[in-house]
Amino acid sequence: MKRVETEIYAPVPEKPGCVKCVGRKKVAEVFEKLKKELQDQGLLPDEYFLLDNTLKDEFPEISDIICHTNWGGSEGIYLDIDLIVFTESGRSNVHFITGKTLDESSAGFDKMNYTAGYIYRLFMGDGATHARYYKIQAEASTIKREKFHEIVTAELQELLKRYLFHSNEAEPISMQEIALKTMIVSVLENYQLSEDKMACLVKSGNILKILYSLCKPVIDPTIYEIEDILASYRVE
Repeated sequence: MKRVETEIYAPVPEKPGCVKCVGRKKVAEVFEKLKKELQDQGLLPDEYFLLDNTLKDEFPEISDIICHTNWGGSEGIYLDIDLIVFTESGRSNVHFITGKTLDESSAGFDKMNYTAGYIYRLFMGDGATHARYYKIQAEASTIKREKFHEIVTAELQELLKRYLFHSNEAEPISMQEIALKTMIVSVLENYQLSEDKMACLVKSGNILKILYSLCKPVIDPTIYEIEDILASYRVE
Protein backbone atom coordinates (compact mmCIF):
# COMPACT_ATOMS: atom_id res chain seq x y z
CA MET A 1 0.00 0.00 0.00
CA LYS A 2 1.13 3.53 -0.80
CA ARG A 3 1.72 6.09 1.93
CA VAL A 4 0.70 9.73 1.91
CA GLU A 5 3.85 11.53 3.01
CA THR A 6 3.45 14.69 5.08
CA GLU A 7 7.16 15.46 5.48
CA ILE A 8 9.84 16.56 3.00
CA TYR A 9 13.03 14.51 2.90
CA ALA A 10 16.46 15.24 1.44
CA PRO A 11 19.61 13.11 1.03
CA VAL A 12 22.29 13.26 3.73
CA PRO A 13 25.54 14.03 1.81
CA GLU A 14 27.83 12.45 4.38
CA LYS A 15 25.66 9.30 4.61
CA PRO A 16 24.94 7.92 1.12
CA GLY A 17 21.54 6.22 0.94
CA CYS A 18 20.22 8.05 4.00
CA VAL A 19 17.69 10.88 4.09
CA LYS A 20 16.54 13.38 6.71
CA CYS A 21 13.39 15.42 7.23
CA VAL A 22 13.92 19.03 6.09
CA GLY A 23 10.38 20.35 6.34
CA ARG A 24 6.67 19.62 6.10
CA LYS A 25 4.45 19.57 3.05
CA LYS A 26 1.62 22.04 2.52
CA VAL A 27 -1.84 20.99 3.71
CA ALA A 28 -3.30 21.50 0.22
CA GLU A 29 -0.60 19.31 -1.33
CA VAL A 30 -1.27 16.47 1.12
CA PHE A 31 -5.03 16.78 0.54
CA GLU A 32 -4.68 16.62 -3.26
CA LYS A 33 -2.36 13.59 -2.98
CA LEU A 34 -4.91 11.82 -0.78
CA LYS A 35 -7.82 12.76 -3.04
CA LYS A 36 -6.04 11.45 -6.15
CA GLU A 37 -5.16 8.18 -4.45
CA LEU A 38 -8.81 7.62 -3.46
CA GLN A 39 -9.95 8.56 -6.95
CA ASP A 40 -7.48 6.14 -8.55
CA GLN A 41 -8.74 3.36 -6.29
CA GLY A 42 -12.45 4.10 -6.86
CA LEU A 43 -12.88 5.07 -3.20
CA LEU A 44 -13.57 8.80 -3.48
CA PRO A 45 -17.02 9.66 -2.01
CA ASP A 46 -19.37 10.51 -4.88
CA GLU A 47 -21.03 13.65 -3.45
CA TYR A 48 -18.05 15.59 -2.10
CA PHE A 49 -14.68 15.34 -0.36
CA LEU A 50 -13.75 18.71 1.16
CA LEU A 51 -10.74 20.08 2.98
CA ASP A 52 -11.51 22.07 6.14
CA ASN A 53 -10.82 25.71 5.18
CA THR A 54 -9.36 26.49 8.62
CA LEU A 55 -6.35 24.28 7.85
CA LYS A 56 -3.68 26.23 6.01
CA ASP A 57 0.08 26.33 5.44
CA GLU A 58 2.18 23.35 6.55
CA PHE A 59 0.66 20.00 7.42
CA PRO A 60 0.89 19.66 11.22
CA GLU A 61 2.87 17.02 13.07
CA ILE A 62 0.36 14.35 14.04
CA SER A 63 0.34 11.54 16.56
CA ASP A 64 -2.76 9.87 15.14
CA ILE A 65 -5.70 10.31 12.79
CA ILE A 66 -9.39 9.59 13.41
CA CYS A 67 -11.62 8.54 10.50
CA HIS A 68 -15.31 8.36 11.50
CA THR A 69 -18.26 7.26 9.34
CA ASN A 70 -21.94 7.85 10.11
CA TRP A 71 -25.35 8.23 8.49
CA GLY A 72 -26.35 11.86 8.08
CA GLY A 73 -29.40 13.55 9.59
CA SER A 74 -31.00 14.05 6.17
CA GLU A 75 -29.50 11.94 3.42
CA GLY A 76 -26.26 10.17 2.61
CA ILE A 77 -23.37 8.82 4.63
CA TYR A 78 -20.63 11.07 5.98
CA LEU A 79 -16.93 10.58 6.55
CA ASP A 80 -15.14 12.92 8.97
CA ILE A 81 -11.37 12.91 9.36
CA ASP A 82 -9.67 14.54 12.36
CA LEU A 83 -5.96 14.93 13.01
CA ILE A 84 -4.50 14.44 16.49
CA VAL A 85 -1.80 17.11 16.58
CA PHE A 86 0.95 18.05 19.02
CA THR A 87 0.58 21.43 20.74
CA GLU A 88 2.39 23.22 23.56
CA SER A 89 -0.34 22.16 25.98
CA GLY A 90 -0.51 18.56 24.78
CA ARG A 91 -2.59 17.03 22.03
CA SER A 92 -5.74 18.31 20.34
CA ASN A 93 -8.15 17.32 17.59
CA VAL A 94 -8.08 19.32 14.35
CA HIS A 95 -10.75 18.71 11.72
CA PHE A 96 -9.20 17.81 8.37
CA ILE A 97 -11.73 16.56 5.81
CA THR A 98 -15.46 15.88 5.38
CA GLY A 99 -16.69 13.48 2.73
CA LYS A 100 -20.18 12.42 1.71
CA THR A 101 -21.83 9.76 -0.44
CA LEU A 102 -25.51 9.77 -1.39
CA ASP A 103 -25.62 5.98 -1.21
CA GLU A 104 -27.52 5.21 2.01
CA SER A 105 -27.45 1.42 1.65
CA SER A 106 -25.59 -0.98 3.93
CA ALA A 107 -23.15 -1.60 1.07
CA GLY A 108 -22.55 2.16 0.83
CA PHE A 109 -21.91 2.33 4.57
CA ASP A 110 -19.49 -0.59 4.36
CA LYS A 111 -17.61 1.07 1.49
CA MET A 112 -17.33 4.37 3.40
CA ASN A 113 -15.96 2.48 6.41
CA TYR A 114 -13.48 0.72 4.14
CA THR A 115 -12.47 4.11 2.74
CA ALA A 116 -12.01 5.40 6.29
CA GLY A 117 -9.71 2.49 7.11
CA TYR A 118 -7.85 2.92 3.83
CA ILE A 119 -7.20 6.60 4.64
CA TYR A 120 -5.97 5.69 8.11
CA ARG A 121 -3.45 3.21 6.70
CA LEU A 122 -2.27 5.74 4.09
CA PHE A 123 -1.20 8.07 6.90
CA MET A 124 -0.41 5.75 9.80
CA GLY A 125 0.32 2.36 8.26
CA ASP A 126 -1.26 -0.78 9.67
CA GLY A 127 1.61 -2.76 11.16
CA ALA A 128 0.90 -5.64 8.79
CA THR A 129 3.27 -7.51 6.53
CA HIS A 130 1.70 -7.41 3.08
CA ALA A 131 1.93 -10.03 0.36
CA ARG A 132 4.70 -8.29 -1.59
CA TYR A 133 6.90 -8.19 1.52
CA TYR A 134 6.21 -11.84 2.26
CA LYS A 135 7.52 -12.55 -1.23
CA ILE A 136 10.68 -10.54 -0.75
CA GLN A 137 11.41 -12.22 2.58
CA ALA A 138 10.64 -15.67 1.25
CA GLU A 139 13.04 -15.39 -1.68
CA ALA A 140 15.99 -15.35 0.69
CA SER A 141 15.28 -18.78 2.14
CA THR A 142 13.75 -22.13 1.34
CA ILE A 143 9.99 -21.78 0.80
CA LYS A 144 7.94 -23.65 3.36
CA ARG A 145 4.38 -24.82 2.67
CA GLU A 146 2.90 -22.67 5.47
CA LYS A 147 4.59 -19.51 4.22
CA PHE A 148 3.57 -20.25 0.63
CA HIS A 149 -0.06 -20.68 1.62
CA GLU A 150 0.11 -17.48 3.69
CA ILE A 151 1.30 -15.55 0.62
CA VAL A 152 -1.29 -16.97 -1.77
CA THR A 153 -4.09 -16.40 0.76
CA ALA A 154 -3.00 -12.77 1.13
CA GLU A 155 -3.19 -12.39 -2.66
CA LEU A 156 -6.75 -13.75 -2.66
CA GLN A 157 -7.74 -11.38 0.16
CA GLU A 158 -6.41 -8.40 -1.79
CA LEU A 159 -8.38 -9.55 -4.85
CA LEU A 160 -11.61 -9.77 -2.83
CA LYS A 161 -11.06 -6.28 -1.39
CA ARG A 162 -10.55 -4.88 -4.89
CA TYR A 163 -13.74 -6.55 -6.10
CA LEU A 164 -15.84 -5.33 -3.17
CA PHE A 165 -14.61 -1.77 -2.78
CA HIS A 166 -12.48 -0.54 -5.68
CA SER A 167 -15.17 0.27 -8.22
CA ASN A 168 -13.32 2.00 -11.07
CA GLU A 169 -10.92 -0.72 -12.16
CA ALA A 170 -9.91 -0.36 -15.82
CA GLU A 171 -10.41 -4.12 -16.14
CA PRO A 172 -13.22 -5.16 -13.76
CA ILE A 173 -12.74 -8.40 -11.88
CA SER A 174 -15.23 -11.09 -12.94
CA MET A 175 -17.01 -13.48 -10.61
CA GLN A 176 -15.54 -16.35 -12.66
CA GLU A 177 -12.01 -15.14 -11.86
CA ILE A 178 -12.82 -14.88 -8.15
CA ALA A 179 -14.44 -18.33 -8.13
CA LEU A 180 -11.54 -20.03 -9.90
CA LYS A 181 -8.83 -18.32 -7.83
CA THR A 182 -10.72 -19.24 -4.64
CA MET A 183 -10.84 -22.87 -5.80
CA ILE A 184 -7.10 -22.77 -6.53
CA VAL A 185 -6.33 -21.54 -3.01
CA SER A 186 -8.64 -24.23 -1.59
CA VAL A 187 -6.84 -26.99 -3.55
CA LEU A 188 -3.44 -25.66 -2.45
CA GLU A 189 -4.43 -26.22 1.18
CA ASN A 190 -4.15 -29.96 0.64
CA TYR A 191 -1.94 -30.28 -2.45
CA GLN A 192 1.80 -30.29 -1.83
CA LEU A 193 3.82 -28.46 -4.47
CA SER A 194 7.55 -29.09 -4.61
CA GLU A 195 9.81 -26.47 -3.01
CA ASP A 196 11.31 -25.45 -6.35
CA LYS A 197 7.84 -24.81 -7.81
CA MET A 198 6.80 -22.82 -4.75
CA ALA A 199 10.01 -20.78 -4.90
CA CYS A 200 9.49 -20.07 -8.62
CA LEU A 201 5.89 -18.95 -8.06
CA VAL A 202 6.84 -16.70 -5.15
CA LYS A 203 9.64 -15.11 -7.16
CA SER A 204 7.17 -14.33 -9.97
CA GLY A 205 5.45 -11.78 -7.74
CA ASN A 206 1.92 -12.98 -8.55
CA ILE A 207 1.18 -16.58 -7.71
CA LEU A 208 -2.55 -16.54 -8.44
CA LYS A 209 -2.15 -14.83 -11.80
CA ILE A 210 0.08 -17.65 -13.06
CA LEU A 211 -2.03 -20.47 -11.61
CA TYR A 212 -5.22 -18.80 -12.88
CA SER A 213 -3.86 -18.70 -16.45
CA LEU A 214 -2.99 -22.42 -16.20
CA CYS A 215 -6.38 -23.42 -14.80
CA LYS A 216 -8.58 -21.01 -16.79
CA PRO A 217 -9.40 -23.54 -19.56
CA VAL A 218 -11.43 -25.58 -17.04
CA ILE A 219 -13.78 -22.71 -16.14
CA ASP A 220 -15.94 -22.80 -19.30
CA PRO A 221 -16.72 -26.56 -19.09
CA THR A 222 -17.43 -26.11 -15.37
CA ILE A 223 -19.86 -23.26 -16.06
CA TYR A 224 -21.53 -25.37 -18.75
CA GLU A 225 -21.99 -28.25 -16.28
CA ILE A 226 -23.46 -25.89 -13.68
CA GLU A 227 -25.87 -24.46 -16.27
CA ASP A 228 -26.86 -28.03 -17.20
CA ILE A 229 -27.54 -28.90 -13.55
CA LEU A 230 -29.60 -25.74 -13.07
CA ALA A 231 -31.62 -26.49 -16.23
CA SER A 232 -32.37 -29.99 -14.98
CA TYR A 233 -33.52 -28.81 -11.56
CA ARG A 234 -37.17 -29.56 -10.92
CA VAL A 235 -39.35 -27.84 -8.32
CA GLU A 236 -41.00 -30.42 -6.07
